[in-house]
Amino acid sequence: MRIEGCSKAFYGSGRKKLPAFLLSFLFAASFILAPAHGDSITDEFGVGFLPPRPPLRSESGGYLKQDNLTWNWWGIRDKMEDRGIVFNGSYTSEVQANVQGGIKTGSIYDGQLVLGLELQTEKLTGGSWPGGVFRVNADYVHGGSITGNDVGDLLGASNIGPTSDEWSVDFYYEQSLFEKKLVLTLGYMGPGNNFAGNDVSWIFSNSAFGWPEIIGGRAQQGPYSNSVPGFVIHYAPIDEFYFQAGAYAGTQEAVPVNAPPSNGIDIAINEDQGALGLMEVGYKLNQGQGDKGLPGTYRLGGWYRTRDTDTSRTGPSVSQFIGLSNAFGPPTGTFADYTALVNRNLNHDDHVGLYFSADQMVYRQPKSDDRGLTLFWRVGDNESGTTQFDFYTDGGLSYKGLIPGRQDDVLAVGAAYAGISDNTTDYQQGLKQIFPRFNPIQDYEAVVEGTYSLSLTPFWSLQPDIQWILHPGGSDQNNNALVVGFRNTLYF
Repeated sequence: MRIEGCSKAFYGSGRKKLPAFLLSFLFAASFILAPAHGDSITDEFGVGFLPPRPPLRSESGGYLKQDNLTWNWWGIRDKMEDRGIVFNGSYTSEVQANVQGGIKTGSIYDGQLVLGLELQTEKLTGGSWPGGVFRVNADYVHGGSITGNDVGDLLGASNIGPTSDEWSVDFYYEQSLFEKKLVLTLGYMGPGNNFAGNDVSWIFSNSAFGWPEIIGGRAQQGPYSNSVPGFVIHYAPIDEFYFQAGAYAGTQEAVPVNAPPSNGIDIAINEDQGALGLMEVGYKLNQGQGDKGLPGTYRLGGWYRTRDTDTSRTGPSVSQFIGLSNAFGPPTGTFADYTALVNRNLNHDDHVGLYFSADQMVYRQPKSDDRGLTLFWRVGDNESGTTQFDFYTDGGLSYKGLIPGRQDDVLAVGAAYAGISDNTTDYQQGLKQIFPRFNPIQDYEAVVEGTYSLSLTPFWSLQPDIQWILHPGGSDQNNNALVVGFRNTLYF
């Protein structure tokens, strides 16, 4: 059902810009709503909005050695956590500039504020309700979009850059059973942090390394947005193996480059929206207590979607035919030809896909648990025509502690490739036969990214970034783009 009256009263229709005084309030509140400890931001099954955080240093003493910017509230934070109440928060600011290629050169500023609350039922009830956790997260992004304004890419050069100010929330309940062998999660959330991920690719700025585009169409969404009603079942009979399955209602719809997703809370379940089901099996190598070998994680999964996600093809309608005529000149074909082309390419009701991902440490520094070189790879394929992309792969490397004395810094290099589906290309070629001046004909988009996360303190990191985007927009209509960026992240 759709809570229409509630949603409109709460955030209006469409995207909403927060008033200046409310933004100031949220920023001030972020100094209060902060995590008691870094690794309480989200547990291994969590799907919260907070960006992954590097492991905290073990040293104690001195403000710059503390876990959080706002310290420990004179002990209040620890006391609240002892009672099962945990606050968390972060703020990331970003500057990006397109210095070559794309639509045009230019620069933008954007930012992301994340606030969260976790209620642990076992501590709150004195042990009578074990294994339960309620979580509520709010995510506010503001600023500009380098993708929409300057680059024109499909994958999204920033995983936090909005097209306008927007906010979103998730709220869900998680229940662990049988010593955490079985975990059930139910609520309003997104699939991005549960399925089809890699352990080390969180550090990249480009959205390609987050939620796979072949599942979400041209979503340009990181794991922090577009929550929907859903549930997840996670079962790990042994430490090395797990199985999980999830179902989401009307999730992760494709969003054109300059069309922002709806914002706020939209609880809707109906047949027209469709549903997304995912299954994944995973193997964890050398991650048990006492294991001495190099750790790795391998995942094999698939999805089934009951709705086409490529919104680049809608219709047919007379107004669209006229719009194409105005944009590309007089047609050589008829409206009947256009109608037949659109109907032929929209005939996709249900579709499926498969993916595989792997993280493997290949070198570990002496006397260290997590410092060293890790390789990652991910690949996925689906039915041609059911999303804008029918093949996707990314991979790269991450090295923690490369520079002596900088044990928490991370250097990462990655590359991603997204192939436009044959059905989409055939559709565009059909349009060109009707409208000879139609362009572009899309084939693929790719990106190579290098970044370095400089951990100044456990709560503060700086991150320069550079991206080389090939075929921005999926064609050679625009020249390859060079995007440079800089991020500043604070954990409150």
